[in-house]
Amino acid sequence: LQEKANTTLSITVATGNNAYSNSVNKFYVDGAVSPTITLTTGSYTIFDQSDETNAPNHYFHIYH
Repeated sequence: LQEKANTTLSITVATGNNAYSNSVNKFYVDGAVSPTITLTTGSYTIFDQSDETNAPNHYFHIYH
């Protein structure tokens, strides 16, 4: 996902598939499973985890 300045992304959890494993819980960012996100210097991105699928033990990590 190429993000514009000052963006809010919705984070949800659901069963899905990606390059790492299949049919287990995955993070979805604005409806896309485990996407690559490009962050832009000088802007901010809010990762909104208010959806009930994030509770209680789904910890969202960002890796560089």
